[in-house]
Amino acid sequence: MNIEKLLLGFSKLSKAEIKQFTTGMNHYLIASPSARREMKEMWATISNSSNEVESDCREKVIEHVERIEVS
Repeated sequence: MNIEKLLLGFSKLSKAEIKQFTTGMNHYLIASPSARREMKEMWATISNSSNEVESDCREKVIEHVERIEVS
């Protein structure tokens, strides 16, 4: 993985996308190993999917993050 490409992509995000990214990263960093695996699987599905599947998976990620926040 090329970190510079990742940082360049991050620099092109809108404010809303930056918030979504940093929130997701923060939750990933404090998540249990099993929750991390689940998040990675959902991200992989989203990145390899159509818009309809992407929307479905994004909702699941949001629900998962909300469950973590409540805990």
